[in-house]
Amino acid sequence: MYNKNTSKKNSNKAWAPRPEKPTKKSAPKSRQGKFVDQMKQTRKKLYYEKVELPAIDSNLTLTENGAVAYKSSGSALVDINFKISAMREMEEGQIVALFRKAYAENPRLAMRWLGYLMDIRQGQGERRSSMVILKDMMKNGGAKIVSQVIELIPEYGRWDMIYNFTSNPITSETIKKMLKRQVAQDKMNMKAGKPISLMAKWLDSATSRSKETRRNGLWTVHALGMTEKQYRKMLSAMRKHIDVVERKMSSNNWQSIDYEAVPSKANLNYNKTFLKHDETRRRAYLDGLTRGEAKINASVTNPCEILNKYHQVSGWYSNPDAALEGMWKALPNLMEPNKSMLVVADGSGSMLSRSSGNITCLDVANSLAIYCADRAKGAFANKYITFSMTPKFVEFGKDWTLQRKIKEAERHDECANTNLEAVFDLILKTAIDNHSPQSDLPENILIISDMQFDSMVSAYESRDSYGWHRKVKVTKTFIDKIKARFEAHGYTCPNLIFWNVMDAGRTTTFPITQDDRGMMVSGFSVNTLKMIMSGKTDPLYAIMDTICKPRYTPFEKALA
Repeated sequence: MYNKNTSKKNSNKAWAPRPEKPTKKSAPKSRQGKFVDQMKQTRKKLYYEKVELPAIDSNLTLTENGAVAYKSSGSALVDINFKISAMREMEEGQIVALFRKAYAENPRLAMRWLGYLMDIRQGQGERRSSMVILKDMMKNGGAKIVSQVIELIPEYGRWDMIYNFTSNPITSETIKKMLKRQVAQDKMNMKAGKPISLMAKWLDSATSRSKETRRNGLWTVHALGMTEKQYRKMLSAMRKHIDVVERKMSSNNWQSIDYEAVPSKANLNYNKTFLKHDETRRRAYLDGLTRGEAKINASVTNPCEILNKYHQVSGWYSNPDAALEGMWKALPNLMEPNKSMLVVADGSGSMLSRSSGNITCLDVANSLAIYCADRAKGAFANKYITFSMTPKFVEFGKDWTLQRKIKEAERHDECANTNLEAVFDLILKTAIDNHSPQSDLPENILIISDMQFDSMVSAYESRDSYGWHRKVKVTKTFIDKIKARFEAHGYTCPNLIFWNVMDAGRTTTFPITQDDRGMMVSGFSVNTLKMIMSGKTDPLYAIMDTICKPRYTPFEKALA
């Protein structure tokens, strides 16, 4: 069923470490904590001799800052998965080209990945990108496949996504049948006093001032065989039954809003409005939230959205925002308690570019780094490393608010160059100077960056026998050289996980290939951590472990 040509496991045997006590299999957490303290004290750089490496191949390229990387991972599926963040602002033609390559490589895996891309609950929740791909499929001979996927939209996306497919007779007929079926089911459940779907919340109104919304609403009226009046009454009754918060807001029925039931996006966007029109009740709710006596929804909110909202709603010298603090605490904890992972966040100047709307790449990196540090256990709890010109430890107090953590994170952002090499130098020199066993080093290093690393200090020159500098040909990638440094000193480089937060306007390079040990991920959702925590040690198998779950089988079956 699946492409047998999957990536091979790394055949290179790991170099044996130099433990102080060879009989000791693993170091206790206190040793790893001591190693962290030793890293903070390490300042000097190491000198490394040039290593002769194989000739360059055609897949090598340079990052914008001169580091040697790959043009492609060697797998179209890995390539597109590494560009999820950039796809929010990417031109439609670029998104289509990426998916067509993945589909040509393996249609079944590509369709499963499309389900993961669309999935708002357990995947990435990227509506625009998934709709661009499906519309292209619909227009180019795949309308029957798209019709099968449309049936999945209520579970994996949002009902209003159906309006992307009303222009094709095949998909249009599927939507009409689906709407009629759901209307009948919801009416029956309303009479029985049971919960109904969210269809009525997301269907467009036929009386809207927006031309596009009104056009969609009128299409729905005709699809259901109703008059505009019947449609309007039906939507009103169903929205009342669903308890849609926007309906209560538009009718000034503030007293009836149950703030614990307000959806996560509404809490993020309407907090000021709630305070303006219902200040007493809203503040009482927020006070209860601060005391831990109330709950707030944050199931489909991304960390960067909360951090970005903090920038908008309050100055740094005001009190912490109770709603945002509560939403941060309510984010699902997807960190594995026994996972030894050091987070390294890019704080360079290139990270100030926009990633999505007014959210910068730096916002995404800082929010994810804070999220991981918050929920980490052991030696790396409440801390991470940021790098630009020099690596710096960012540490949080256990009882700090999110507001204070954001301030501390941004205080360490140098916004200069992108010297990731210095981070590895720091780790390796600490290990060498303190004769640390391999078990003291972090098992995994999560690098959150736009992947535009600086060239290595000795990347383009070396000294001849007379001490003169001479240019040398680039023959190996940045990451391969880093791994060689560790091996030269008897250590195995930690498993490297690259989380790409690059914006659409940059040139994507790949730090490793599908055959290398490590992982490459992208996106804004904390659900990405499920892939990171899977324990897989190569890029393609990590993706397959996620998308080959039963949840995405219906997308593969759409091909039948």
